[in-house]
Amino acid sequence: MVLFLLLFALVPFFVSAQTFSPIVINEIAWMGTSVKDVDANQHWRYEWLELHNTKDTPLQLDGWGLELYRGEELYFQISLRGIIPRNGYFLVGASDKIPNVDVNYANLGGKLMNTGMRVVLKDNLGNTIDQVDALLGWQAGDNQSKRTMERVQGLSTGGVEWQTSAAKGGTPKSQNSEGFKEPTPEIFSFANKKDPSGSFSKESVFSF
Repeated sequence: MVLFLLLFALVPFFVSAQTFSPIVINEIAWMGTSVKDVDANQHWRYEWLELHNTKDTPLQLDGWGLELYRGEELYFQISLRGIIPRNGYFLVGASDKIPNVDVNYANLGGKLMNTGMRVVLKDNLGNTIDQVDALLGWQAGDNQSKRTMERVQGLSTGGVEWQTSAAKGGTPKSQNSEGFKEPTPEIFSFANKKDPSGSFSKESVFSF
């Protein structure tokens, strides 16, 4: 009975330790981004990741890190440092040419594979705080237009879902967009009416 009570008392602790995640991986520019005075064919080098602090208190990130995996293989590590503001954002980029970057990690350029990866955020004790499993391919984002992969809360599942950013270049260090919507297909209509002379009348309609 005593053992049961002890285990029961410890359950909330273990649950909270596993589920508490004040910092989340919020946006990934796995395709790179457009940068001023850089040729378009080099934009793929300017990759970045954004973290979001969901709490009302700032958090020290010294000792934290991001890990990139290809399958089970640890491919690349990024050491973090600095403070993420309360309800704020933190940008890890491959160059200081990326506006408002908090950690410039030049070796990051080209490390976010277009075919997908697993991205893991760990705290200073080595605990996994958040992760994105995209080993089978990124859930969102577009390489050609440089639209990023943004985090959204799944209204139907209650879990985490991803969307392609509405804006080219995404929303670094700001609230995520409402998501990219495919343009409405063009409509071609033609009113098949003729005037007495046999020609098509002015009522014929072309709409695009």
